[in-house]
Amino acid sequence: MGNSIAKKGFLGTSKSLWHDPRTWLFLLVITEKSLFRYVLMILDILTGSEAIREIVLHIVYIIVIALCLKKGSRFHGGDIFIMLFVALAILFTWLIYPDNIEMYMFGKDQFWPTVFPLFRFFIAGLFLIPNKKNLELMGKVSCLAVLVEAIFVMYILRGSDLQNSDDMSRAYFMLLNVLLVINYAFDRKSLISIVIALIGIMLLLSMGTRGPIMIVLAFSACKIFQASTRKGQSGVVVAVLLVLMWFVNSPYWDIFLIFLQGVLDSLGMSTRVIDFTIQGETLTYYSERDEIAQVVISKIKERPFEGWGVYGEWQFVGWSAHNLYFEILDHYGVVLGGVIILLMFFNVIKAFFSSKVAVPVRSLVLLFACNVLVRGVFGGGFLTSATFLMIGYCLQVCRKTNFKYLP
Repeated sequence: MGNSIAKKGFLGTSKSLWHDPRTWLFLLVITEKSLFRYVLMILDILTGSEAIREIVLHIVYIIVIALCLKKGSRFHGGDIFIMLFVALAILFTWLIYPDNIEMYMFGKDQFWPTVFPLFRFFIAGLFLIPNKKNLELMGKVSCLAVLVEAIFVMYILRGSDLQNSDDMSRAYFMLLNVLLVINYAFDRKSLISIVIALIGIMLLLSMGTRGPIMIVLAFSACKIFQASTRKGQSGVVVAVLLVLMWFVNSPYWDIFLIFLQGVLDSLGMSTRVIDFTIQGETLTYYSERDEIAQVVISKIKERPFEGWGVYGEWQFVGWSAHNLYFEILDHYGVVLGGVIILLMFFNVIKAFFSSKVAVPVRSLVLLFACNVLVRGVFGGGFLTSATFLMIGYCLQVCRKTNFKYLP
């Protein structure tokens, strides 16, 4: 017992885990928009330079990825093809539809923060080791990230001008951490993890955007389904589902929503999502997004085969399509775009069944899929870090070659 304790490192994990650069790579991915973001903000203040943040972030990724390659992680021909496809799509758009590139992709705060992360997150997905101890570490670090985010929102952000303009993007920034905490809570069933998961969900509720909440609900449903397949747990899962169905359809549901509304309002936080739910408009209220969708669909019909190129919808609506599937069809046309969508789903489904009974592996497949495929309906785009993290991870699960962790 003494030896096993001695081998434990930070957060109760083995010291050997911290000596592996792949550990640092996936921790960097899950904290880039949370814990590491605040480190970079402090660096901005100390140096007085806004550019230092992106420079440091890129350098850290390059160093860690290089160390992973030295450790033994490898690329395959298909990986190079995917990255080359993105680069060529941008190049051809620049040649055929230059307005897309000059006005939007190469505009301020567009290319480097939007497109470049695709490659580093894609590589991180390829190199991620989804075994039990790594998933547990991600859960613990995400618990810390959610607590730090809660403190920042409550004591620094609340009541400031930044709160209203920043909340929706902040919800998506912390979404990955909340999903990892929910996964950790399901697996560990400890009181502290459940409490932090609830704090994370309350934070998402208070940020006024429905997408993250729908993703959380979808992933929670997947975890319940996953638990129901385990021996001895199916009866408990069925009982919980029946109680939830009764609760949502009972008068107590409205009382609960009004209670949440009052809590958020007293804290000076947004009640927008709760308001929609009380009014029965959770899925029916689309604001101006239905108008954007109509414009994008009409443009897809205009050029069904050749498409409008990367960022093609921006020249017509001045914004993204706010729908992953419409965006792909608009950019690449119905034929190539349809193939891309089908390949994404095929990759996820194949990864799910390739993992057999490996619970940590399947949990991450479900988590990343919900974070992309469900989000795609509510506003997620194709050229996002979440999409390429999912693609890279599912590819390496299907291959079973980079890491020997599957049964």
